[in-house]
Amino acid sequence: MASAAQTSGGLVVQDGTFDESEGSKLARFAGLMFAALFPASVWMTIASKVAEIVGYKLDLVALVWLGAAVALVMVSACAPIMLRD
Repeated sequence: MASAAQTSGGLVVQDGTFDESEGSKLARFAGLMFAALFPASVWMTIASKVAEIVGYKLDLVALVWLGAAVALVMVSACAPIMLRD
């Protein structure tokens, strides 16, 4: 019979295994989405403002494509780090 100790991230069993709760998985996924969407929105805003300063108006579709590209790069870079076991 293995004894267990409650930690902030889940349940640590005496044999060294870690039982991760669904809440912790959801929190990690939410953190990943924030780490991807926040920089994407920042770069969309920067691109829009720079284009206005230069005298050009970026189309909404171009801004959405830019945001999607930044979010994709961030997810592909952050997911292996943030979602590892």
